[in-house]
Amino acid sequence: MKTTKNKQKSVLWAQKVTHLYEKVTQNEMLDSAMDLHNNGVGRICFLNTLGQNEDEIIKYLESKIDEAVQIDSVKEIEVLAIDLFI
Repeated sequence: MKTTKNKQKSVLWAQKVTHLYEKVTQNEMLDSAMDLHNNGVGRICFLNTLGQNEDEIIKYLESKIDEAVQIDSVKEIEVLAIDLFI
């Protein structure tokens, strides 16, 4: 964000880099899917807290802790990804 001064460009760059990293690493399918999901959540958190101060960001992240769920299969991640963007 400091370089581009544009939130959309910053999010797209972060997505490209994290997806590329997952392509070149040799993770298990579930681990890779979870990483990609978490990266997507991180981008959403970035957009939702852009311009907020540190205390506000911490409160936002703490409020999201209650929404965390344990994942045991790639299918569960696919379902969560759909819910994430609705």
